[in-house]
Amino acid sequence: MPFAIAESYLASAAETSGLLETRGPDTFAFVHQSFQEYLAALFLVRPVSKAAKKILDLSYDPRWSEVIQLAVGHLSIALGERETVGKIVDGLLAATDPLEPFLCNSLRLALGCLADQVDLRMAQVDAILSSTAERLLKTPYLKTVVNLTEALESVESAPGIKSQKRLLELFSKERWQTRMEAVRLIGLSPRLSPDILDRLEGMPANDTDKDVQAHAAWVLWREGRRTEKVAAAIAYGLTRSITRMRKLPDDTFLTVLVGLLDNPVAEVRLRAAVVLSDQGQREIAVPALVKLLQDPVADMRLRAAKMLGNWGQRETVLPVLVELLGDLDAAARRQTAKVLGTLGPQETAVPGLLNLLEAPDPNVRRRAAAVLGNWQPQETAVPALVKLVQDQDSDVRRRAALVLSSWGRQGEAMSALVEWLGNPDADVRRQTAKALGGLGPQEAAVPVVAKLLQDPDAFVRCEAAKVLGNWGQRDTATPVLLNLLQDQNVVVRCEAAKVLGNWGQNDAPVAALVDLLGFPDSDARRQAAVVLGNWEPQEAAMAAVVKLLQDQDALVRYEAAKVLGKWGKRELAAPALAKLLGDSDDKPRRWAAMVLGDWGAQKEAMPTLVKCLGNPEAEVRRQAVKVLGNWAPQERAVPAFLKLLGDPDERVRRWTRTILVTWGQKHAGVREAIVEDLAGRTEPAIAALFRQLGHAASKQTSTRARNSLAKLLQQKNTDAPEKGRLRTILLDLTWRTFATAG
Repeated sequence: MPFAIAESYLASAAETSGLLETRGPDTFAFVHQSFQEYLAALFLVRPVSKAAKKILDLSYDPRWSEVIQLAVGHLSIALGERETVGKIVDGLLAATDPLEPFLCNSLRLALGCLADQVDLRMAQVDAILSSTAERLLKTPYLKTVVNLTEALESVESAPGIKSQKRLLELFSKERWQTRMEAVRLIGLSPRLSPDILDRLEGMPANDTDKDVQAHAAWVLWREGRRTEKVAAAIAYGLTRSITRMRKLPDDTFLTVLVGLLDNPVAEVRLRAAVVLSDQGQREIAVPALVKLLQDPVADMRLRAAKMLGNWGQRETVLPVLVELLGDLDAAARRQTAKVLGTLGPQETAVPGLLNLLEAPDPNVRRRAAAVLGNWQPQETAVPALVKLVQDQDSDVRRRAALVLSSWGRQGEAMSALVEWLGNPDADVRRQTAKALGGLGPQEAAVPVVAKLLQDPDAFVRCEAAKVLGNWGQRDTATPVLLNLLQDQNVVVRCEAAKVLGNWGQNDAPVAALVDLLGFPDSDARRQAAVVLGNWEPQEAAMAAVVKLLQDQDALVRYEAAKVLGKWGKRELAAPALAKLLGDSDDKPRRWAAMVLGDWGAQKEAMPTLVKCLGNPEAEVRRQAVKVLGNWAPQERAVPAFLKLLGDPDERVRRWTRTILVTWGQKHAGVREAIVEDLAGRTEPAIAALFRQLGHAASKQTSTRARNSLAKLLQQKNTDAPEKGRLRTILLDLTWRTFATAG
C-alpha cells in the first residue's frame, strides 16, 4: 500500500500538478529549481534551534547561497526569529574559512541577507558594511573587488557612523563602480558629519566619473549644500540608468530644474528637460528643447529634435531636421536622416527635402531622396525625383530611381535612366545599367539594355548581361557572358564567371576560372579563388586550388585554403592556414586565425600552431593562442602555453592565463598536463593544489588544502614574476572551484 501511494503521488505530481518532470526511468526532478531551493530552505530552518549551525556549516559552499538566503528570509519574515538571524549573520562575519579573504563567500552571503532586508540590529548592518569596505580596501585582486561591488548594488540599508568612515576610504579606489556604491550607501544615512560632507563637496568637481559626481551631488543637495553645479550633476544622474537614481532629492528640485533650462551649457539644459519630462512636466520642458533646436552645436540640435519628435512635436522639429540634412558633418547628416525616417511622412517637411534634392553636395541629395523613400508616395516630389535621375552623380541617380520604383513609378524612372545609356563615359553606362537592374524586370527596357551587349566596354557588356539574365533573358545574356570569359581583363572574366555560376551554368566558367588560377597576376588568382569558393565543390578545379596552397602570395594561399575548407577538404587547408599565422603581413594572419577559430580543432594544423606559439613576433603568438583557445583542450599545447605565462607581451600573457584556466576545468588530461609541468618547474605545493582543485568536483576539499591555497594567494607580489603569474591562475581556478555555483 505505501508503494502504491508513492506511485500515485509521483504520477500526479508529474502529470497533473506540473511540479515534477521525469528525467529517466524512476528518476524525477522539479520542473524549476526554485521549488527545490525553497524546500531545502525549509529543511534548514527546522528545527529553529539547529538552523544557525546547519546554515553556517554550508555557508562556504556557493551552491547553497540561494537556499541560505531563502532560509534566512523565512526565519526573519515568516517566523520572526531575529535572534537566530543575528546568530547566522554574526557567524558569517566571523567565518574561519582560510579562503574567505579572497572569495568572500560568507561576506557576500551576509550582503545578500542585508539586501533582502532581513531584521538585523544596526550594529550588525554596520559590521557587514564595515567588513565589506575593509575587504575592498585590502584585496589586491580585481575579481574580488568586482564581485563585492556587485553585491553592494542591491543593498539599501543606511550605514552607521563606523561603516560611514570605512566607506569614505573607498573614495580613493580606482574603479568608479566601487566609488559610486560607496557614495550611494553613505547617502542613505539620515545624518552625516561635516567631515564627510566636505569630502563629498569636492567630488562633483574633482571625481573623474560623472556618475560618481551625480550621487555625491544628490547627497549634498539633501544636506543643504545647494549650488547650480550640484543641481546640474543631479540632473545628469537622473537621466542615466547606470546610476539607478530614480527620485528627486526633494520637491523643491523641480523648480531648480526649471532654472537649469536657462543654463549656459546646452548639455545641462537638455538633461534638465529630460528629467522634467520624466517627472510629468513635459509642458515646461518643451520650450527649452525648442530653444535647443537653435543651438550652435549640430549634435545638440539633433538630440533635442529627436526627443521632441518622440514627444509628438513633429511639426516643430521637422524644419530643423531638414536643415540638419545639409550639415557639414557627415555623421550628423546620417543621424538626421535616420531620425526623419522614423517620424513618418510630414507635409511640412516635403518642401525642405525638395530643396535639398538640389543641394550642391551629392551626399545630401542622396540622403534627402532616401528619406522620401522611407515615406509613403509624395506626388509633389515625383517631378524632382525624376529630375534627380538625371543627376551627374551615379549614386544619386540610382537612389532616385529606386525611390520612384518603390512608389510604383518605374516607368518614369526608366525613361529618365535610359537617356544615360548613350553617355560617352563607359562607367556612366555601366552604373545606369545597374540602376535599371534595381528597378526590376522592365519589358520596355529590354531592347535598350540588350544593345549594351555590343558595348565596346567589357564591364558594360558584363553588367548588361547580368541585368538581362536577372530579368529572365538568360538565353540572350549567356552567349555574351561566355564570350567575356576570354576577355583580357581579369576582373571582367571573374565577374562573368561569377554571374554564370550563380545561374547554375558551371562547366564553362569553371574552366575559365581554372585558367585564371594559373595566371601570372596574383590578384587574378585570388579573385578566381574567391568566385570558386561561392559555389559547390568543383572537382575540375580541385587540383588547381590545392596547388595554390604553395602560392608565393599569402592572400592567394589564404583564399585557396578557405575554398578547400568550404569544399570539405579541411585536412588540406588547415596546415596552410596555420602557416599563415606566421606571415609577415597582418591581414592574412588575422583572416587565417578567424577561419581556423570558426572551424574548431584540426589536428592537421596543430603542429604549425604550436610552433607559432614560439614565434618571435608577439602578434603571431597572440593569434595562435586565440585560435587554440577556441578549440577543445589540447594536451600537446599545454607546455608551450605554460611558457607563455612569462611572455614579454601583456596581451599574450592575459589570453594564455584565461585559456589555461578554462582548459584545466574542462579536461582532466589537460589539467594533469598542467600539474605535471608545474611540478617540474615550480613549487610542488602549487602542483599539488592544482591537482586538488581539479578533483574538487564536490566543491569540498580538506582544511589543509584550503589553508595552503590561502597561504600561496597571500604571498606578496615581490616574488619572482613567474610565481606571481602562476598565483593569478591559481586564484582564477580557486574562484571557479569554490566561489561559483556551477
